[in-house]
Amino acid sequence: MELNPEIEKKVRSWVASKRKEGVSDDEIRQHLKDKGYPAKLTNSLMRKRSPLWIIPLVIILAIGVYFLIPLISPAISGLFAKSCQDKDCFIASANSCDSVRLEQNEFGSLFAYYSKDCVFTKTAKKINQSETQEIKTLLEGKSMNCSYVAGDFNEDWINTISLGLEECSGGLKDSIEKLVASI
Repeated sequence: MELNPEIEKKVRSWVASKRKEGVSDDEIRQHLKDKGYPAKLTNSLMRKRSPLWIIPLVIILAIGVYFLIPLISPAISGLFAKSCQDKDCFIASANSCDSVRLEQNEFGSLFAYYSKDCVFTKTAKKINQSETQEIKTLLEGKSMNCSYVAGDFNEDWINTISLGLEECSGGLKDSIEKLVASI
């Protein structure tokens, strides 16, 4: 038995209104059975349909995830990086282009170093309290990325603040260059 679309819409509307009233699905099924609707058709009519807005929402979420993956993958991969306690350990792993991280307190300033696939990232997490607010604002929270070849990691990137920046890019590099130019 098949219903014409107009009657099917009315029956589905009736089912929805009964559900809102708190009538159980078993009672609704029994009522439809009593009215002569076969079990297969009753089950079809009782099936909850997803609202049409769900399809675009799923598409938007899929697109969002697609574009977010490149943004969050460095953070996620950083969770699985080897954690070093000193610069020698970091340099050795970075030279092999391994995934490695290190946080160092450099004269009261906290720097985070991360390297993976021959790309080094330096982040100024916290600048020494004795520095001027201008310097703190200029550096704090900024990062730079530097590319290198396996076996040729530039140790200046973690041993100094302003040397070896030719292969680097990012806000931290720009800020360091501003500071050096103002001296």
